[in-house]
Amino acid sequence: MKLQVIRFASLVLVLLSALFLLSSCIAPTTEVLPQPKPLIWSIGASLPQAEDFFDALPDGGTVTFADPEFYKTVRSGENQIQILYTSKEKKEYTLEASLMMIEDSEPPKIVGVRDLMAYVGDVAVAYYTGVSVTDNCGGNLTLRADYSAADLTQEGEYPIRYYAYDHVGNQTVIEILLHVYEEEITLEMLYAKIDPLILELGLGTLAKADQARRIFQFVHTDARIVYTDTSDKTDWIREAYFCLQNRKGDCFSYFALSKAFFERLGIENLTVQRLPGYTDDTHYWSMINIADAGAPPVWYHYDATRLRDVSYSGALLTDAQIDAFSQQRAYFYYYDRSAYPATATEILTPRPDLE
Repeated sequence: MKLQVIRFASLVLVLLSALFLLSSCIAPTTEVLPQPKPLIWSIGASLPQAEDFFDALPDGGTVTFADPEFYKTVRSGENQIQILYTSKEKKEYTLEASLMMIEDSEPPKIVGVRDLMAYVGDVAVAYYTGVSVTDNCGGNLTLRADYSAADLTQEGEYPIRYYAYDHVGNQTVIEILLHVYEEEITLEMLYAKIDPLILELGLGTLAKADQARRIFQFVHTDARIVYTDTSDKTDWIREAYFCLQNRKGDCFSYFALSKAFFERLGIENLTVQRLPGYTDDTHYWSMINIADAGAPPVWYHYDATRLRDVSYSGALLTDAQIDAFSQQRAYFYYYDRSAYPATATEILTPRPDLE
């Protein structure tokens, strides 16, 4: 009997040990490990630091290369790098990272540049606001604006040059204009020009869809606005004012003048701009809500621009219609769909070429 008790106790100890080992193997870790991102790097540039492989590290965490002399083995093409991560609790983990080394001849890209506006007597201009640089490789990027030609004491147009450099010296240069004005154009000054036209065109008594069609007819055709490939895109109020005064401009001018009517008549409207990087230039148009007050919104695209090689009505177009147009002229109406509502599907402007 005593021997059986001893055997039973031994069996219990074995089972408890097995359960302990099993639970320790499958117990989930609470440690949050950062994930290194793959890097593309230029041959000839200073190699990255361990921190460059991470967008962010957990609080208190640090990283270093497992081999401090890893650079001696780096070759052209893909390299697997071991990074030692030390947590806040001083636990160490080895992480694998990818480093692709390439010959870099591609210059960086400057994004967000546009013509700027100032008034005589201003003491500063926000040259860098909204402007950034991207590159195909990692590493330090340099952005510099040369505004030495600008004179904020005199009305006029002044060239501003942006220079961007990547870490192997590839360069990009973009030139824009700084428009320095003597007088500010106010919304009240613009409406003083718009109100007589609203009366002349009989817009006050029309439904919103009919208002949009008549505004289109005026801006696109009757106003005889000559397309000139250029405009001041810094201020839609100023551009609408001078578009009426000078009867010339580009897509932004047609957009701005139409917007002036929409704003004065209380037609809800959104500004749409072609996404950069897909064509050599940009394009502006509107989305307008033609629903009655208090009713669910009914959105349509509106574009009164006079296109040289296309004669069409763009007063009220659906998403499907502008998609079809972008098949004819690549990326013409290519924009960030996630930032805008979908249009209605009912065709209000028949376009056989877009069916």
